[in-house]
Amino acid sequence: MGWAYGYVCRNDVFVAYNWYEMNHIGHFVLVQTFLVAAIAGYWKWHRHPYLAPSLLVTASLLLGALLALVGQTYQTGANSWQLFFTWACLLIPWAIAAKSNAMWLLVLSLLNLSLYLWHVVNPGWPQDLWTNERSLMIWGMLFNAVAVAVWEAAASHSNSASSRWPMRLLGTLSALCAFWIAAQMIVEETILVIPLSLVTFWLASAFCFYRYLRLDMYFLSILAMWGTAIVGAATIYWSLDDFNLGGLLFSTMVILIMASFATSWLKQVRKEVNHDTE
Repeated sequence: MGWAYGYVCRNDVFVAYNWYEMNHIGHFVLVQTFLVAAIAGYWKWHRHPYLAPSLLVTASLLLGALLALVGQTYQTGANSWQLFFTWACLLIPWAIAAKSNAMWLLVLSLLNLSLYLWHVVNPGWPQDLWTNERSLMIWGMLFNAVAVAVWEAAASHSNSASSRWPMRLLGTLSALCAFWIAAQMIVEETILVIPLSLVTFWLASAFCFYRYLRLDMYFLSILAMWGTAIVGAATIYWSLDDFNLGGLLFSTMVILIMASFATSWLKQVRKEVNHDTE
């Protein structure tokens, strides 16, 4: 897959180096030639297990370069988030047809980037209810949680690790957003009903699903680390106001106890799984 990114970067450098020596038509012809070549290569070797995904990712990246070229050449006035959102939407049929985890991860990454850039120009949505950072994290948590849920439903008949790594990345990103929301409420010493309810619902849903419906030790480990980190953050914030030795010792003990409890619980779950499979 790495050569695909190298191929695209080489083409971009070539276009940039010869930018002022070519007219607009030359720019489009050059980028579209590379794009058509990548698509033709995928069409020819679409059954190849390694070459086909690389060519498809190459074509996807070149499509984004082409969209950026259109926006720069004709000065469409579109915001940056619209470019990445359009790019992601155009890639969805390709991802459906190719059934490629890498393609779906690229689409979802572009949608996450679109969400971030959209919040840059629409801070505090909805209706300035929250700060821009909190709003971004809430929507990031919800979007990636829904993406994981849809992916789980689509991959309900597959248990291979190779098919689950993209959703694990998305789940980790959703967990980081949820952690930021909870940690900010701790630091600000405020309780916001809607964010707290959403984080609680996210935590309970993830635990119930991955503990009882579809066991996944990776997600259970993420949840265990999440709980340990939140308790540790709260303990450190509330016991180290004056940075006294007693507070430092207390917070250290609490974190060690939580980490030991989480490790013991994960080991117990693993033993139960091994016992059931024997």
